[in-house]
Amino acid sequence: MGFNYDQKRKDYLVGEISHEEFYLEFADAINFDDLASLVPADACKSRDPHLNDVPLRLWDYRFSEVRFLLSRAINQGRLIKRLNGLSAAESACLLKDVARECMTAVLI
Repeated sequence: MGFNYDQKRKDYLVGEISHEEFYLEFADAINFDDLASLVPADACKSRDPHLNDVPLRLWDYRFSEVRFLLSRAINQGRLIKRLNGLSAAESACLLKDVARECMTAVLI
């Protein structure tokens, strides 16, 4: 069975899992490495833990590619989502958590 987006989102909203846990599991279901390839290069230079010093347009620029990867994951059965849509804000959150995870892995 794939990642159940709707159930995991409920778990996140009631505090059963953290923001990071939700988005990293979501990223794994989509394909972490494919998402990592979309992270703006400026994210690696960021000094802000929330990556807010990386211009929002750089995250938004990748929105259509994230939606494509999400659709592919749904079609392949790796992810179950009631509505196939994704907001630009959610796409940015997803990519930011992927970026932070990549940056942490480099430091280890």
